[in-house]
Amino acid sequence: MLDGSPHVEANTPAGMVLSGVKCPEDDRRPLPIANVSEIRVGESAVALAPPGDPIELEVLGFLEMRGVQYLLARGPKNILVQGDSGTPVIQDGRIIGFFTMIFQTDRGLKFLRLASEVYLETMEAVGGLGEGNPEAASLRDCLSPRDP
Repeated sequence: MLDGSPHVEANTPAGMVLSGVKCPEDDRRPLPIANVSEIRVGESAVALAPPGDPIELEVLGFLEMRGVQYLLARGPKNILVQGDSGTPVIQDGRIIGFFTMIFQTDRGLKFLRLASEVYLETMEAVGGLGEGNPEAASLRDCLSPRDP
């Protein structure tokens, strides 16, 4: 039921799925989600953390911890800190990941959840990729993390 207030549709390992959230800017535009094969390791990407200018990052590679696939990036030390989780990271006009964590011994390392993985988990949580959806299998194959 939408009454103009945010409502939690699902709480998943990828994050919460909310409905009824109003975006403050009218000039927002959707960006496509990158397949894992489209992520270019060793090249730059940009974090879009408000407020301020985009933050340049270097994509270092992929890392798996406790069964979760991450993208590792390096950027300025004191930028993208606790509280910035969910900040999108863009490479070639596609969302490659969302900022998720740093370690206390931060040397500019940033950990990103893969955008394709977050998208799949979110869609599954709200029933968008259920067994009844004939496109589910091909979408999972297309977006799921693979060995790059």
